Amino acid sequence: MAEKSEFEARVARIREKAAVIFEDPEKAERWMRASNRVLESAPIDLLESDEGAEMVETVLHRIEHGVFS
Repeated sequence: MAEKSEFEARVARIREKAAVIFEDPEKAERWMRASNRVLESAPIDLLESDEGAEMVETVLHRIEHGVFS
């Protein structure tokens, strides 16, 4: 399990990226907390580990480039 400061930094980094992609911090926050079909979990729930964060970043990258599946 990540140390609290690592987890907080990871969450902040992903939230910032999501806010840029969704062009709205509130939309980004809703996305972070909603169950995601591809991730089979809410993105926020996966940020305890580097592997989970990479999975979330991959999905965000796909959304950014118009690949929604």
